[in-house]
Formats: sequence, C-alpha cells, structure tokens
Amino acid sequence: MNKNLLFIAILIAGGLILGTIFFTAKKGEKVPPTETAKPIETPLSKSEESFRTIKGIGFKEGAWAEYKIKGGVEGKLTVKMFSFDIEGKKIKGLEITHSEMGGYVNFWDDAGKFYQGIIYPKVGLICVGGEIAKEGSFGATQFEFKKSNLEEEYEVDKSLEFVGKDKFKTESGKEVEILKFKRKIQTGMEMEYEEGKEFVVETEFWFSPQVPTYFVYGKDVEGGKLLFEGTLVDFGLEGAKISVSKREIENCIKGEGFPQIPGMPELPELPKFPLKEDKRYCQTDADCACGVDKETKECAIGNKKYIDTSKECPDFCGGIAGHLKLACKENQCTFVLK
Repeated sequence: MNKNLLFIAILIAGGLILGTIFFTAKKGEKVPPTETAKPIETPLSKSEESFRTIKGIGFKEGAWAEYKIKGGVEGKLTVKMFSFDIEGKKIKGLEITHSEMGGYVNFWDDAGKFYQGIIYPKVGLICVGGEIAKEGSFGATQFEFKKSNLEEEYEVDKSLEFVGKDKFKTESGKEVEILKFKRKIQTGMEMEYEEGKEFVVETEFWFSPQVPTYFVYGKDVEGGKLLFEGTLVDFGLEGAKISVSKREIENCIKGEGFPQIPGMPELPELPKFPLKEDKRYCQTDADCACGVDKETKECAIGNKKYIDTSKECPDFCGGIAGHLKLACKENQCTFVLK
C-alpha cells in the first residue's frame, strides 16, 4: 500500500514539473527575448520647440523699429526695411543707424547673396568688400541683423533656453506678445575680481512676431558688468525713409562701391569694423585667447592681440572642472561647453 502511494506521489510530482516546463516554453514563444537597453535621448518638449521657430510678419517695405541702447556705446538704434528692383532682381535690406556710431546697410539679392555698405555723411554709401562683409551684429554684442530678420520665420539660436511668454508695452504705448529666452554660463572661479566669486556670463533676448526684425529686448552681462542692453522704444509697419539711394545700392552690387569722381574730396579713413573697443571680435576660433587683459590686468577672454596668455587664469579659462573651451561664435569670442 505504501509503495502504491509512493508511486502515485512520484507520478503527480513529475506531472507538475513537466506542466511547468511546457507552460514556460509556450509563454516564451509569445514573448520574444528583450534586446539590450539603449540610452534614451531627452528631446526638447514640443511646446519649447514650437516657440523656438517664431512665425512673424515677414518683410514689409517701410517697416521700422527703434531701440534704446545701454552698455558699450549708448544711444538710439534705428532699423528700417527697404527694397529695390535692380536688373530683374528683388533686393531686400535693412538700414541700421546708431545715433553715436553712424549707419550701415545690410542687403540681399534673390539668391541670398549678402552685401554691406557704410553710410558716410556728405559722401554717401561706401561698399564693404566681400572679404570684410559678414552678416552679424553692429558693434560689440548687439542685436544681429541677418537675412532671417526679413523672413516670415525666425529661428532662435539653440544655445538660448526658452523661459516663457509675456507681454511688453513700448514707451510709445504699443503692446506686443513676447517670447523670452536666456543663456547662462558659469565659467568657474574668477580670481581677479573677488575671491570665491564665480564669473558668470548671462545673455537674455525677447522676441515678438509682431515686431519688424523680431527683437524686443536684449542684454549681455559678463562678470556682473553690463556689456549691452537694448530695449524696443517704438515700431511701425510703414513710412520708413532710408538715406541711401537705388543707384548706390546698384553700385554696390556691381562692385562700384568706391566711385572715382573728378574733384571729389579725399574719403575719410574707413572706421574699424567692428569698433576698436570690441576686444572680443573674432573671425575664427584661432583668433580667441584666454588669459589677462593687457589693459585692465584682469582675467579675460577676447581677441588674442588684447590678451596676455603668459599669465594663467586656470579656473577662469577652463572652468573648475575643465568643462569649458573658447570658440568664435557670431564674431565674438565666448565660452562653450566641451
């Protein structure tokens, strides 16, 4: 009897084991083996990405915007849109005038080719050669005026972080919707200014789709020093009158920017472009250096001709963790993450 019970128990146990194996095998057929997990990238949120591409009013001949400028060379900055039909091509451009620094024009043909000229009182428009002309800012760390400022869509620099929407009212009483963006770079310990104090570079821009050229506000602060601040004062979509003529623009396109006129007085010396005060101006990464400013004797970055690299500022130049490097971005020497 005991042997029979033992035999039955063995049969039951064996059946349970075989059933478990069979069930597991069937289940495995329905669920394929998992692959090795891959790193998951975290893209920008859809809302932030949508704000980065701003859909504006596009080009409007006669549109204008006026700004109050602080930091660097203070004064009033006026931007005017213009266009001409020259030899079957549509020319679109911007006349940009600073009350203390003079004016210049940026313009483009249908193919997107860029031209630039400096406006001289009593002389007119003097074209800048192609090897010098480059889309960008006027003076140090100011608003940039490129072909994209004339388009119906404006792409905000990816280094700027979207921080929110708001409304802004100009001194003239016009209210517009704005999109705010910021960038903050902590460069490590700044030994020359104050022991234990971090040297921080902060940039802020506000844009509006309702404003010609999109810019509403801009600010650049380095180590607590205001380098540039621009604020929209007023704007309009028509009525702007430029100081340059169609003939002058045509001469630039034809490469006749330096006309030879009998009896014409000697032209004044061309101003340095950008201004001499712009110690951070660059064309390539190789132009930039970090060390001690030859004039102020403080740790600084800038064009290598203004920087004494024999004196080191290790925490400032590379960051405490060595996570920073120099780069020439938009004609300005700046820190970027490695």
